[in-house]
Amino acid sequence: MQRCCQGLVSGGHDLLKWSWDDYIKSALAVFDTEHADDVARLLGVHFPTRWGADSIQAAPSAVQALARALGGIRQDQHLYVTHPDAGPVVFAAWWPWGNGKSISVRVGVHDPAATPDATREQLQTWFGLAG
Repeated sequence: MQRCCQGLVSGGHDLLKWSWDDYIKSALAVFDTEHADDVARLLGVHFPTRWGADSIQAAPSAVQALARALGGIRQDQHLYVTHPDAGPVVFAAWWPWGNGKSISVRVGVHDPAATPDATREQLQTWFGLAG
């Protein structure tokens, strides 16, 4: 989990500025659509699987539960995930804005066994948002 998150920080240091999204309990980066291909490539390096609105029904049950917890996956949204059968799932939710100019990526951990505070502390540390 840590390697994945820190890889996003180091690999995207010129593209992504991270902040904390308290609503989703995740790291958040907003970027211009002109950087979409570069950010998508970076996510593809660190997340082995990407699900969309037309494929999420075929996802493992843990990924479907995560998608439901995030409010579902709509057209043009994507859910990138680490290996869902190997414990906690690190995810990146790709959400284009309605203005056609911005995209947000939220990176979090879906782990029903973990406390929200422990997950928050880990993510904030890995993304350099602690303190």
